[in-house]
Amino acid sequence: MFQALRLTLFFLAAFSIAAPYALLAQDMTQKWEMRGAWIATVINLDWPSNAHLSVEAQRAELTAVFNGLEDRGINTVFFQVRSEADAMYASSLEPWSRYLTGLQGRAPDPIWDPLETAVELAHSRGMELHAWVNPFRAVRQTNAYPIDPGHVSVTNPEWILEVGTQKLLDPGIPDARAFVIDVIRDILVRYDVDGIHFDDYFYPYTPVIGAQDDATFAAYNVNGLPKGDWRRENINTFMRDVYAAVTSTDPEALFGVSPFGIWRNGVPAGITGLDAYNVVFADPLAWFEDGSIDYLVPQLYWKFGGGQDYATLVDWWASQAQGSLNPRPIYVGHAVYKMDTSDSVNCCYEAAELPRQIRKARTTPGVNGSVHFRTADLLTQTNQGFTDSLTTDLYARPAFRAPLEHRDTFPPGAPENLAALSAGGSVLLTWDPSFFGAPARRFAVYRVIGEEPVDLRAVTNNPENLLAVSYEPRFSEPAPVGEGSAHYVVTALTFNNMEGPESNVASIATSTAKEDAVPEVRMTVDIYPNPARSHVRIVTSARYSSDVPRIDVHDVSGRRVITFTGTDVDWDLTSASGRRLSPGLYLITVQYGFEFHTQTIIVTP
Repeated sequence: MFQALRLTLFFLAAFSIAAPYALLAQDMTQKWEMRGAWIATVINLDWPSNAHLSVEAQRAELTAVFNGLEDRGINTVFFQVRSEADAMYASSLEPWSRYLTGLQGRAPDPIWDPLETAVELAHSRGMELHAWVNPFRAVRQTNAYPIDPGHVSVTNPEWILEVGTQKLLDPGIPDARAFVIDVIRDILVRYDVDGIHFDDYFYPYTPVIGAQDDATFAAYNVNGLPKGDWRRENINTFMRDVYAAVTSTDPEALFGVSPFGIWRNGVPAGITGLDAYNVVFADPLAWFEDGSIDYLVPQLYWKFGGGQDYATLVDWWASQAQGSLNPRPIYVGHAVYKMDTSDSVNCCYEAAELPRQIRKARTTPGVNGSVHFRTADLLTQTNQGFTDSLTTDLYARPAFRAPLEHRDTFPPGAPENLAALSAGGSVLLTWDPSFFGAPARRFAVYRVIGEEPVDLRAVTNNPENLLAVSYEPRFSEPAPVGEGSAHYVVTALTFNNMEGPESNVASIATSTAKEDAVPEVRMTVDIYPNPARSHVRIVTSARYSSDVPRIDVHDVSGRRVITFTGTDVDWDLTSASGRRLSPGLYLITVQYGFEFHTQTIIVTP
């Protein structure tokens, strides 16, 4: 009988995974969609803003970054933890990153672990957290900063290639590749990450490698391949080994790569430019055929039209992924930095470009979402309204990544004993994970307001009812306002986001009287630049409130420094008495009606 039950569940699972992919081709992409963002730590691009900040300030910054990504509807974060054979986490294999503490190998004081914190910040917001690793870059610029004695370029110089002003681990040396895989295994064993992610750096871009690996070529080219094919095969072998290591070390972790957006110059017809195949010797089409990745994020950092036409490239990558021996989903990498009017080098796309790109991705079979480079450009107010496009339209409702067809598709059981408690203007939901089916990695929470009876399948099939994703068997929200009752339903999701059957319904009475309920404000607050030296701009809005916000600034001792009112404040970093603020950490609290938002800001000398 147990065997028959498992067979029944198996066929249900096969049907369940087909449903999301079918719906992706319709108008329900909002429920199953990758909405990712890269947090770049190399040269302090996104975080931390300064390697010399205090631990308290760095923690506050990281929290603010995740708050901002949550506000913009991001559901997956790619957090850079290894940029040049270093570590943004406590590692026995590699030294602490100089981008964290200012000196490679110097531990933070007091000690803390940014990767551990990032996982906690992501999961508490229902986001996936993938550890972003640069596999081969060892020294970004030679003779520019001290290298720790424990760094691999010092301990194993025989593995190192020096090309121009940079050093990299030689992909042609098996022991060098094995070392990187040991680093990846270490991350997977010690941290609750949802995956491992590589960017586009394999062999170097510029200067292009020449004779530097001749000795390796002579020693390891046992199959007599031309040098270009041999280099690509080094990368292909590495990718197969990484995938085997990831899936054996943590069977629930995913592995994906974000390659340069042009595979080969002239492919497809009309596309021209630098390419991954001949420059960095990366061949993503081989990875599809080998089944050595779970997903691909081609960096399509160009607009519609021209020799790098976005539409042509999206269609081509999707067709290659779906037509391969081992089909994989495509997530499009978008250049949000080209929306930023404050970027004098890369600006500017037209304001409608990226929203149009996301819509094109949504209507392309085989493309299941987007990833945005980079976080700072998502959080800025100078991105020509792209933030508003996400929060009010494209990402206005929550979503989660679609299941991967090639990974485990056995579904979880239905959560049990869902209960709702309403008190103090809030609703607290609790439930028990099921003992049946595949293990639950996270949970989807749905809510519908109306009269009973409730059609469970209708509730979960409508993406408008998806309220949140939770990694814990609990969730809270402000008490809803409406006619009738608020009905809650919860489903379990596996690591592959296979969604199981619905829980029981938990209902509470809603209020239609404003005086009986906490008003829903849905406030947005943007404070920039942060850290700040000469001024700070505080821009606020509340979708359902006409109140004028009150803005209080306190120092770390709790003393109020200054108070403002207004929705757009340009503050010169002086106190109410007109004195310039001392460098340090300050708290800015914005109040709109009954809702408060507190954010830290660092004032620099």
